[in-house]
Amino acid sequence: MESLPLTVTCCGEEACRPSHGWGPAVRPYHLIHFVYSGQGVYYGLDGAHILRAGQGFIIFPGEVSLYVADAENPWHYGWVGYSGASAGQITRDAGLSLASPVFSIARAERTRGILAEICADVASMRAGEWSALGGLMRLLAEIRENTNLPECADDAANSPYKKAVWFIEGNLAAGVRVADVAQFVGLCRSQLYRVFMAESGLSVQDWITRAKTRRAQALLRATPLKLSAVALSAGFASAEQLCHAFRRSGLPSPSEYRRACQDSRREGGC
Repeated sequence: MESLPLTVTCCGEEACRPSHGWGPAVRPYHLIHFVYSGQGVYYGLDGAHILRAGQGFIIFPGEVSLYVADAENPWHYGWVGYSGASAGQITRDAGLSLASPVFSIARAERTRGILAEICADVASMRAGEWSALGGLMRLLAEIRENTNLPECADDAANSPYKKAVWFIEGNLAAGVRVADVAQFVGLCRSQLYRVFMAESGLSVQDWITRAKTRRAQALLRATPLKLSAVALSAGFASAEQLCHAFRRSGLPSPSEYRRACQDSRREGGC
């Protein structure tokens, strides 16, 4: 599990005793708590937060943290910890940071169910951490939907252009078509064309062709695949079509491009 870019490290739930606390101490991983009922206080870098049902907080690796259950109405919460090379980025993408560690979720019962599923996955399977990653991503998606991200970031993530680019990149090898992109985004082809021209100065088809060409370049640099396999992996119908796309882009032939990269790599470049 250590080689995974993201892994669930722990999970559980607890109905705390009155005034039960943890800390001040540090954790070696990201740790999210979500309050099911009752209340308590979380002390973060930005001060004390009184949290109730439907709210939660995150502790960052190495952060000195302290949280205490209420003396009269102690909280019952669930938690999940995670780590890995991708942990920091997905946490930021969810809108959480040391400066903004607290969140609220409108669909509290749904979120509680997600946390329960994570724990069940970890407990029931030898490779349960893998299955639990799906639950972790759903939890972070719930947090993100309820986090007030900067307007520009939110607009970028939800724009038709960004959605279309995400879809194209994920479906290049399947031979993605303009009609497929338009259907996924929910726009007619003429509307999608205008979006792409405004954002990139390219038609949708030209953007797809360039994306295929970039993918082919990456494969030529990093793998020994034959040209026919590179072509299919990048979404071209044949090696001939791949060569034609390289010529249209002003690039050397795929074979010449690979040789140039190999020569440059031997010299410490590419």
